[in-house]
Amino acid sequence: MKKNKILFVVTSFPTLSETFIVNQIVSLINKGCEVSILCTGHVLRNGVIHPVVIQNSLMDLVREDIAMPINKLERVWKGILNIMRYYKDVAFLLSSFNIFKYGVASINLRQLYNHLLLLCIKESDCDVMHVHFGDNAVLVNDLLCEYDIDKKMVVTFHGYDAHDFSSEFYRKLKQSRAYYTSNTNFTKNELMRLGFDTSLISVLPVGLDTSFFSPQKKTIDLSRDVKIVFVGRLVKWKGCLFFIELINEIIAKGSGDVEAVIIGDGVEYSKCVDLISKLNLGDKVVLKGSLLQDEIIKELDSADIFLYPGGVDESGRCENQGLVIQEAQSMGLPVIVSNIGGMPESINHGVTGFVIDYNDKSSFVETTIKLIKSPELRKQIGKCARNFVIENYDNKVLADEILDIYAK
Repeated sequence: MKKNKILFVVTSFPTLSETFIVNQIVSLINKGCEVSILCTGHVLRNGVIHPVVIQNSLMDLVREDIAMPINKLERVWKGILNIMRYYKDVAFLLSSFNIFKYGVASINLRQLYNHLLLLCIKESDCDVMHVHFGDNAVLVNDLLCEYDIDKKMVVTFHGYDAHDFSSEFYRKLKQSRAYYTSNTNFTKNELMRLGFDTSLISVLPVGLDTSFFSPQKKTIDLSRDVKIVFVGRLVKWKGCLFFIELINEIIAKGSGDVEAVIIGDGVEYSKCVDLISKLNLGDKVVLKGSLLQDEIIKELDSADIFLYPGGVDESGRCENQGLVIQEAQSMGLPVIVSNIGGMPESINHGVTGFVIDYNDKSSFVETTIKLIKSPELRKQIGKCARNFVIENYDNKVLADEILDIYAK
């Protein structure tokens, strides 16, 4: 039986905040696909690498030789070596230094590495090229069009790429033969607003390994405080400050037997510290900063409720899916989220958790207190939440769906 050959094009690899890409790659490999990976940006070997990347030897699939280094001197030296290696295409590679055509990109060698990227795409015998993030797809499509190269392309949009760019930015991509996936119907509607053909868009959520996100706790310990957890980047639209305000209100309503944990880092970190101090919540709200995934799993496993009151920032940015919502449900937690962006699509309201109007602070508080006071309700909802994720967001389920999309 012929194996599907899939060429993934991503920004950087491996990126800890983009575990959904790693999940998708591993699930397709497990389905028998041959996968290779190209980066429009950098290969990140320094820093923390997700264990799944190591366990599945994913770095062996990356064309690291043509990825642009961050260090400028290394970029120049590597560029020279690549020009020597691809001597048959030397005229094509040297054309990347045309300052009148490529401007700054010719000076900082960005265009040289774009040309190297195109050579690898051209040489690939892939059945489908899967590009993650719309701005990457614009770069790839422009290169393909400029040199009249035909490749079957699937483009996955995740959030910022459907929000931060104009319809004109995507003009050429919309005229291409690409097919598109969006993580939620909310993101799909954003793409339709930008003028993409709705018949060419499939909703395909980002998924997770439910055997990895699996609860280990056996019984409910009624002797300890109820643990409420928030996990996410500490930016305004994720709702980290609102989370602290809600905890303060919950305690003020007489439910002081709670422990609140915030996991994540970001520009709002210092504001979180200040608000916790201002509300005298130092003994109730703990800021844990960024944690590795196995550490996050331990925190979720010891938690009782997942509260994620995301909102909208001044630019209109909000949560398009929120994979962490599925991760919490997979860990058997009841979740409480806002009716903003794609979050309502991520749970079964009233069964696996609750969707609350973002402006209805009292409902957030009352719903959370209801769960605090009812361990059996938490257990019942948590069980439904895990089953919901297994049926709808497990990597194995979503791998079959993406293979169906490739077949189109």
